[in-house]
Amino acid sequence: MPQASAERGESPTRVLVTGAGGYLASFVVRELLADSRLAGASFVLTDLTDVGAPHDPRVRFAAGDLADEEFAAGLLDPASDIVIHLAGVLGGAAEADYDLARRVNVDATLRLFEWLRRPGRPARVVYASSIAVFGPPLSDPCVDDSPAHPGTPPAHHRRVHVRGRPGRGARRGGALA
Repeated sequence: MPQASAERGESPTRVLVTGAGGYLASFVVRELLADSRLAGASFVLTDLTDVGAPHDPRVRFAAGDLADEEFAAGLLDPASDIVIHLAGVLGGAAEADYDLARRVNVDATLRLFEWLRRPGRPARVVYASSIAVFGPPLSDPCVDDSPAHPGTPPAHHRRVHVRGRPGRGARRGGALA
C-alpha cells in the first residue's frame, strides 16, 4: 500500500473504487477503510446503483455509468490518488450484450486510464483481471507468462488491458495503453 499523501505533507489521499457494488469490491472497501495508513483519506465509491455504501464519514457514493463520459469525468474531479477499477460487465451479461460489454469493459476503461495519465500527479491504479484470460486449457502452473486463450468477451477485454495490444507495450506514460 502506498504511503498516504497526508503522511508525505500533501493534501489528503483520495481513493476511487469503481464497481463498488460487486463481490470483490465489498472486501476491498472494507480492508481499505480499516487500513490505518488511509485514516485521513476520502473515498469515492461508484456503481450503477446505490449499493448501500459503508456508514463512514470518509465515504461518498456516486451512482452512475462509467460509460457516460460526463459522469466518469466528474469522478476524477478533484483528482484521485488511488483508483481501484473493479467495474465491468461480466459473465452471461457480457455474452448476451457484447456491445454493452465492449463499451464498459474496453472503451470506458481505456478512457479512464487515459484521464489518469495526467502529468505531475499520476494516480496509482489497481485493475483486477481474471484467470479466465488464460484458458482453457490452463497451463500448470498458470503464471503471468502463460499463453492467453480468452474464451469469453470479458476475458478478451481483460487481456487487452493487462497484456496490451499485440505489437504494443502494455504500459505507456505510466498508464496502460
